[in-house]
Amino acid sequence: AFRSILRYWFRTLSLGILTPAQVFNAELEIFGGIHPTSCCGFIQLILEDEKLIRDNTSNKKDEAGSAKGTLVLRPGGSFMQLSRSKQKALWKLLRNLMWLASNLGGVGQGARRPCYSRQDRANLPYWRGSSLQLRGLEEKDRQYWQYYPKDLGAFRQFFRSRLIDFYQNLLLWLEIQDSVDLRKPHEIVSARRSWIDALDRNSTIIVVKADQGDESHKPPSLELLHKLARIGNNYDVDLCGSINQRSPIWIAHVPKRYDVVTIFDQNQEKRSQYKDSLLNSSILEGLQVWGYEIED
Repeated sequence: AFRSILRYWFRTLSLGILTPAQVFNAELEIFGGIHPTSCCGFIQLILEDEKLIRDNTSNKKDEAGSAKGTLVLRPGGSFMQLSRSKQKALWKLLRNLMWLASNLGGVGQGARRPCYSRQDRANLPYWRGSSLQLRGLEEKDRQYWQYYPKDLGAFRQFFRSRLIDFYQNLLLWLEIQDSVDLRKPHEIVSARRSWIDALDRNSTIIVVKADQGDESHKPPSLELLHKLARIGNNYDVDLCGSINQRSPIWIAHVPKRYDVVTIFDQNQEKRSQYKDSLLNSSILEGLQVWGYEIED
């Protein structure tokens, strides 16, 4: 699950500045794969000391399921064949990728929504979503993984700096001399789908202040999404997806601080309305991190 989510966000983020062919080849080199031929990647991903703290609840009064472990990235055999500069760029790329992945969504089932309580419901499940938190094992690493500015504007710039650092090291690793302009991402077009999972010109990331209320309940951006998407006992598929269709919106929650909302195909009418509600609400305070020709 961790390997899959890192591959997903690597692909999704990289499509903002690289061609699909470049992304395919880069992903294969880093993570390995079996197509077009079987090959090992530059890194090995291992989960050690994994421990189930609480299983998923079957009792309305129980806390949400929880697990912990040590996520280890190790260099694969082919990693040592890279130059020192490319090794350094790749490790920085992966470090930023892991931070971004943990602050853009969860892992496993329900990863597109943060963990929230449904204990007011009569039937299972009493919890939904998935939240992922990474913490440094050593004191020197904890600042990197656990520091979040208190001011929303500062957090926006902080998030952008991690995103830019990811892109800069991606280009260094690939030895591409281009510069990164987050205001002018690529546009990815698919003949098969109305939208694709790519942080391209038609997508956006918004950070929302979310420092009030019970942390077990829906964070404000998810509360708003469900309010706009509610149709009887169901939710609008254009906003929330369905059993057979993934959601075009990711929401992650930084405990007691912020929501991070990623919207694919933001120009679709209903998603555009949701985006405007996040940015122009009299109740919510939101700022755009990524988007075509946004202001710095």
